[in-house]
Amino acid sequence: MMQPENRGQRKVEYENSEKTGKTKKAQKVLGNGVLAARATGIVVLLLLCTCLISACSKTAPGPEEWKSELSINAYTEEGFYSSVGGVLSLQFPNINFTVIPTDHGESFQLPEQYDKLIEETKPDIIVMDGIGVYERMSERGILYDLGALMKRDKFDTERVQPGMLQFLQQKGQGKLLGLAASFNSSALFFNQDLFERYRIPVPTDQMSWEEMLLLAAKFPVEEGAERIYGYSGNWGHFSNAIFSLAGTEKLSYFDENHEFQIDTEKWRKLFHLLVDSYKKGVIYKDWEDKFSEGHAAMTIYGPEYIRTLKDKGISFKWDIVTHPVNPANRDVSTVMSMNRIYGIHSGTTNLEAAWEVVKFLNGQEMAKLETYSLPTHTSALKERDGISLEPFSKLRMDVEEESVAENVPPSFYMTLINIINQEMEGVWKNEKSIEQVLQQIQAKAQQALSVARMEQEQTG
Repeated sequence: MMQPENRGQRKVEYENSEKTGKTKKAQKVLGNGVLAARATGIVVLLLLCTCLISACSKTAPGPEEWKSELSINAYTEEGFYSSVGGVLSLQFPNINFTVIPTDHGESFQLPEQYDKLIEETKPDIIVMDGIGVYERMSERGILYDLGALMKRDKFDTERVQPGMLQFLQQKGQGKLLGLAASFNSSALFFNQDLFERYRIPVPTDQMSWEEMLLLAAKFPVEEGAERIYGYSGNWGHFSNAIFSLAGTEKLSYFDENHEFQIDTEKWRKLFHLLVDSYKKGVIYKDWEDKFSEGHAAMTIYGPEYIRTLKDKGISFKWDIVTHPVNPANRDVSTVMSMNRIYGIHSGTTNLEAAWEVVKFLNGQEMAKLETYSLPTHTSALKERDGISLEPFSKLRMDVEEESVAENVPPSFYMTLINIINQEMEGVWKNEKSIEQVLQQIQAKAQQALSVARMEQEQTG
């Protein structure tokens, strides 16, 4: 593939010749007897060094020197300029950004529709919302390999959150085809005052869900508006809760034959753990934020919750530890996920300008501006509003390949959620056992999966 002309390289060649000319001129002066006068010689050498330093400092063009037309995809043009577009326009005043919107209605958000838009419009910079989109783009071969550019420009990989580049390379078929500027994570917030009042040991890093819920159960269950809950889940429906625990334990919904399978010993254990916690009043299951009100000992949120607590001006002492982990692998986080992965289209004619923008988006300056998610640049991953961010990032990102069931229509998962919540009504009313409910979920979900697959085949 023909590479676009490298203006930086032309400039280096010109300035190298300029340096050579200045060096020869200085040597001629020195050869004419100037060296005999020590003071004059020092002045000449100082002037020579000044010229060389000045020439070297101009080798790399500044952001204002880049002149180009770049296209970039975003959900909406307004969203682009309210997030990163405004900053990019200031940083690169001579680059004109054309936004390719991907918001074309709810039905358009199907993966195949999104992928078709990217293939047809060929944006210079491709913004991918999550690892799934990145993996699809890499499989289609439309992303440029950034490895050589990173090596050439000495991109500081040591300052990238551990595991991120490894995961991107793994999902990029062995190549680094994009860079993630930010990632999502969550942690366990706890009310120190409540733990001290009831003389209960505070939670620690790397606890399992079972250990955390057993700790939550130590708080007395009292009735009334001022009662204290051990944990405020903010889950709403039971299906959200069971999916959270299963995700941490890395339980699959399918067997080796890609058929639905939830009636197993591991799933039964999680159902019992949650149901017991709900029935004993340990968990506050509705959406209301009981933690910030001082009526829940623990809750789980992302880093944005730090600002929420600060803005509310809460009076109690609080702290953070890591999100519950899989007891089989306590050093790994299952809740860390990348968002906003930036790649470059393999067919771009504006490679160097696109790379400068991608580098900037993944650099220290942009990392300092991140207020909602967490920056992958570790220099800005120390604290927020005076609170350490370590619990959100101290664990390793889960890079283990997950087994993915084949031929599972997206519509099936919504049906599964409804089946679980409907069947659980029998448990809350004490009309059915957990074992009976799991058997019914198993049967109804497998039937729903078969129907969904049949409808998918009929519609092509």
